[in-house]
Order: sequence, then C-alpha cells, then structure tokens
Amino acid sequence: MQRGDIGEINHQDLSTKVHSMVVSKYTDAVDTVNSRFRGRKVLAGCVMIRGNDMSTAETIAVAAGTKCIHGGHMRHDGRAVNDMHAEILVRRALKRFLLYQIDLVNQDKPSIMVKTNDDKKPKYRVAPDVRLHMFISSPPCGDSRIFVASNNKEGEETTGDDNPDRQNRGQLRVKMETGQGTLPVNKTKPGDSAQSWEGIMSGDRYLNMSCCDKVARWAVLGFQGSLLSTLMEPVYISSYIIGSMFNQAHIYRGVYGRLYHIDSLRSDIKSPYRHHCPEIIGTVTPEMRNTVKPPNHAVLWQKVDDSVEILDFKTGMLMENGVSTVCKNGLFGEFRKRATEIPDSYEDCKKTATMYQELKIKVYAGLETCGFGGWVSKPVEQDMFTYQPEPEKVEMVVEVEAKNVPQMAPPQMSPAAEDPNKPMITTPN
Repeated sequence: MQRGDIGEINHQDLSTKVHSMVVSKYTDAVDTVNSRFRGRKVLAGCVMIRGNDMSTAETIAVAAGTKCIHGGHMRHDGRAVNDMHAEILVRRALKRFLLYQIDLVNQDKPSIMVKTNDDKKPKYRVAPDVRLHMFISSPPCGDSRIFVASNNKEGEETTGDDNPDRQNRGQLRVKMETGQGTLPVNKTKPGDSAQSWEGIMSGDRYLNMSCCDKVARWAVLGFQGSLLSTLMEPVYISSYIIGSMFNQAHIYRGVYGRLYHIDSLRSDIKSPYRHHCPEIIGTVTPEMRNTVKPPNHAVLWQKVDDSVEILDFKTGMLMENGVSTVCKNGLFGEFRKRATEIPDSYEDCKKTATMYQELKIKVYAGLETCGFGGWVSKPVEQDMFTYQPEPEKVEMVVEVEAKNVPQMAPPQMSPAAEDPNKPMITTPN
C-alpha cells in the first residue's frame, strides 16, 4: 500500500483551498444557465496542484448529481451516460482532460503528461509533481456513507456504529435507477451478478455499483479506466476532501480497507499498478446538511472547453436530447484520435488492456472470496458499439436565461405594401 502524497501542504489549508475552488467554480458555472438548473444535492470536483505550491491550483471539473439512468432509456450506441452521480461525472471529465494533455505533450507544449520513453510500457505518465485532489460534499454513497451514525452532530467526527444495517458493513452495494440510496448486492442480485439487456428492457431494475465501491476499485486500477491504460500509466487521486458527514474510519474502510486486507490480491498487483491509499480529509467548515429534494438533472463543467452540460437523469442525455461529451461514444472517439492500430468496437478496445482487465478480474474475485459480494456487471450489449461521430451542433447545449425572453415576430407586409401598383383586395365579412 502506498499512501496518498500531498507533499508538505497542511491538511487544513489543502481542504479549505480545494473546497472553496470547487464551490466557487460551480457557482460561476451555473450562473450561465437557467435558474431552474442551479439547485444541487451532492457536489464534487477535481483540483490539480503542482508540488507544494497551492498557487498552481487549477480546477479540472466540477459536477452535481445524485442519480442513474432509467433502465428503459439505456442505449447500446454509447450515447447515454448511465451513472450521473457527481464524483462519477468528474472522473469521466478527468479522463477527457488527460487525453487532451497527451496532445499538449506531443506538441511540446506545457502539459501534466510526460513521455515514458519505454517501448514496453504505456507511452505516457502523469508528471510526478502533479497531484489530483477530489472534493465531495458528502462521503461517496455506499459503504462509506451508510454507516455514519444518524445521531452525529454536523462537524463532529463519529466513532460509533449504531446503524441497524451494520451486519452488512463492508458489503458491496448498488444504486438503483433514478433513485437514491444503496442496497447490498446480496439483497438485489443473489447468485448471478450479471445483468441482461433483455431483462432490463423487460422491466428489471437497472443496478449500478455504488460510488464507494467504484472509488475502491480506482485505488487499485487507477482513475483512468481500461481504454486510457493502454496509453498511460495508472492515475491515482492523492486525496479526497469530504464536505460533511465525515467519519474517517468508515470512509477509509470503504475506499481502500476492504481491498487492502485481501491477502491474495497483494501479490497480484504488479507495477505500474499499486494499492494506493488516498488521504481522507474533512473540511474545516462542514457543509450544511442539504435536505432539499434532489433535482432531476446533473450539471457538469469541464476545464477542457470551459463548457457546462445539463444531463437528464432519466435518459442520460443532455436536456433537449443532446449528447454529453463524456458519454462512452464521446470518450471513445477522443481515445481513437490518439491511439493506433486498435479494433473497431469499444468492447474489443477495452480487451486490449490485458493487464488492466486481468487485475480487475482479480479485484472482483478477491472481494467475492472475502464475502463482500459479487460485482454487478452491466449488460454486455452496452459495450458492443463502434464509434459514430456526432453531427455538428447547431444550438447551444445549455439553456441560457436570456434565451427565454420572447422574441417579437417581424412585421408581415401586405401584398399591397410589397407592390404599390398592386391593388389591395379585401374580403367581405
């Protein structure tokens, strides 16, 4: 295990800086959209800092969201985003950011990427002085959040565990379509952990692994995912800044403790992969408990093009039926621009990341062997698409309030006004 390296930066200074930057960027971003899209329940964001110099801090992405797509709207062309929880959207935006950093290093421009100059390894790695910090306004849903004592006062670190569901502590958990909360996998998918396309289209609930379980997987496999692992070495998050409901014991267990105690997995992790332990830090001033009803949309801002996207929870598409730049098809297209000699389909491209895929199988097997449950996989049909470019956008993705002002129709001229020599014809009543 390797702990997250935040350098010589003080924990309180770091959490205050990252928290304020993410909240400020989100506020600026939603100021450009219609006011009905500004509410949020859970906020997340990624801030990059070079070395120990916090003046270099840059916000890479921020997002707000709490739900997953409705199963009936799932697509097999990669154009819908399935999971629209805030930290998941930020991770997808960070992958897009990393792909653009490859362009910069290849053009000999300032970039966080460096070339490995080793034919046996991926071509790129993130520079050693670059550290990525993620702020989440509450612990990632699942094992890290569900066991925070209900009688905990805001801002106090809890030590007890009086949750009635404590017998399921450590269990893998799933999010349910268009809803909130999580359930242990053994209560939703006993036995077979694979979901079928036919079953979901016939009415079965679409299940998605909890954010906590995904964060735990990233601590071994990296933040970059399978596709990007063929281009770059694993990318790990240095710290998670938690804005409320802070309980270090529960969060540590959820995001890395379960995998760390799987003895068989320790010998299976080979360089450049490792079991990375991020720093877990609470904010100095906890966020107030947000009791508002979660909105039916997600908001995503990205540094890459300084854009704001509003996603519909039900469909996984942008409002007005547009397509998000961080959907599978979009990211696959960006990947293809920078990769060479790759298969046509998304599924086959992921299979070329053999080291990543083999380690992922061992991670899932270790979790199941230790009694944490089976990882619920998505229908295989979702990854069997080939890239299709999106048509040119002719309208703005984000609805701006100024666009809501009614436009006066141009005055219509009578035939006589168009031609003064033509007599005006009137119709009798």
